[in-house]
Amino acid sequence: TISFLGKWAAVEWSGSAQKNGDPDPYNDEKYVEVTSLGGEGFHVDFLNGGGGGPYDVTSFVEDSTSFTVKSPDNEDITFGIREDGRLSVAFGYSDPATIIYAESDTISFLGKWAAVEWSGSAQKNGDPDPYNDEKYVEVTSLGGEGFHVDFLNGGGGGPYDVTSFVEDSTSFTVKSPDNEDITFGIREDGRLSVAFGYSDPATIIYAES
Repeated sequence: TISFLGKWAAVEWSGSAQKNGDPDPYNDEKYVEVTSLGGEGFHVDFLNGGGGGPYDVTSFVEDSTSFTVKSPDNEDITFGIREDGRLSVAFGYSDPATIIYAESDTISFLGKWAAVEWSGSAQKNGDPDPYNDEKYVEVTSLGGEGFHVDFLNGGGGGPYDVTSFVEDSTSFTVKSPDNEDITFGIREDGRLSVAFGYSDPATIIYAES
């Protein structure tokens, strides 16, 4: 069952799937995330807003290798795990398409993150401040061109657009307005580490919020 769970990125496609098409493996349907509804099924979300979702799948058959959702236009979208472990999504549109997704480390950055631990100069009313300015960070996709990084409470000198990202890298660095390095990395436990290379350095660890 849990072979569906994870963040997936489009790697190959056929049928009507094309850039600026529907589905669009470069943008709207580039990423799909499947999370658990606590044993009740799956929550399926095309992270760039595609696929007509998000969907909650509650009628899942245990140990099945596929499930189907109905789009808002009442078209079938079928998710299946292939023998190679990749995710196949068949869009039963009037002009059908299939997109194959591979699990992606790259998109493990995407999401809303909340500060859970910190070290160095990070402190309440400090800089960075894990209680206020740097408490939350959101990373969204620039449609396959990189990331948009925003400290939601206005901290971190951002927002930043990161366009020089190396595919499947586990870290990237931005320059603050004061020309200081801020490095974002995914740790082995899946949490986000942000190292603030200020004159008085600090690191904040974020968990998905």
